[in-house]
Amino acid sequence: MATSPRSRRMRVLASSTGHAALLAALFASQLPASAAPVKQRTKAQSDTVDFAKLAQHRPRKCAPDVAAVAGPAGWKEAAPQCVWQGRLQMRRWQANAVQGACVSRAAGWLAWQRPRVGVAPVSPGAAWHSGWKSHYLAGPAEGEIQRIATVEMREPGVWTATEWTWSPSPRPATRAWQEGRWRLIAQVASTVRAAEGAPAGPLRQAWEKNLKGRPGEIAPDGWRWSSEGKCLRMAPMAPASVPLPLPHAREDARLEQRAAMQIQLARRYPGATFLMPFRLLDAPAAAPRSGAKYAAIWTERTNVTGQLWIPQKSGEPAVRAQVSTSLPARYDTPSGLAASSGALRAIEGELSGIADTWSADHER
Repeated sequence: MATSPRSRRMRVLASSTGHAALLAALFASQLPASAAPVKQRTKAQSDTVDFAKLAQHRPRKCAPDVAAVAGPAGWKEAAPQCVWQGRLQMRRWQANAVQGACVSRAAGWLAWQRPRVGVAPVSPGAAWHSGWKSHYLAGPAEGEIQRIATVEMREPGVWTATEWTWSPSPRPATRAWQEGRWRLIAQVASTVRAAEGAPAGPLRQAWEKNLKGRPGEIAPDGWRWSSEGKCLRMAPMAPASVPLPLPHAREDARLEQRAAMQIQLARRYPGATFLMPFRLLDAPAAAPRSGAKYAAIWTERTNVTGQLWIPQKSGEPAVRAQVSTSLPARYDTPSGLAASSGALRAIEGELSGIADTWSADHER
């Protein structure tokens, strides 16, 4: 069947179009990788505190006699900057977030920074909250020297900590002017203060005090910290559904009661090996007549768990919590056995420390 001239022209055009598309694809495949679109890095936020504007002086590199200050582990300091003839210093550190770390870099910063602004290690607020993206601290450093500190995650995965230190001028007029500028810096810096969550209960207060200056972090799954190289996690437990045979007074504690509790634990955790059977903890030396506290530690598969019981003098259900850590292998392997002995020491020491702190705070 003969084809019309119009049909022949359409076939030629289609063939030409196909060849052109093929050539375009081949040409694109030979382009260098640099020709591909480049993903733009997320731009860091600008400084919360405009140092030059609020100080009304252009910051310069501090004098050579201003030594660098090593921050907490994992933080790197930039060169400090000074204004007001060195009486106002600004220091800055940065650290990359570490996925899977026991506690975050920010938790380490908080524990390190608190004493630098005159906060005692046992004061409330010692632990970082995992949901925080920034925080603010301020207070006296030493004598008349004042200090302000902030930490922020201004770009994904990177923490930035800044510290301002003011040494007031001895001249009254200059000092008054400096104080006005210092208050402005504090006012702006305080805008990154993290919102406080629910007030800490007695058990969390005892845990935070027992940190004694060590980094700790409050996460949805519990409270984390390191002890003797072990990452520990503490989780409060709900009150027991049935009364426990645990007297508050030490003189009322009986061996048969502890034996009964050990049997209950063995039935509850049939696959467990008890590294420390249920027992009465020693009274702290500072409070020999404090109430009884009980603990047990066991290992199961690749976990070591310790549990603390604190009977209440009021007759209310005992306060309970568990402290746990993971082993590199099953507890019945050589590496697991070696790790479980270290975990036993760490957990036993922390349970005793928290129990002693509770006694000091609630049973005097």
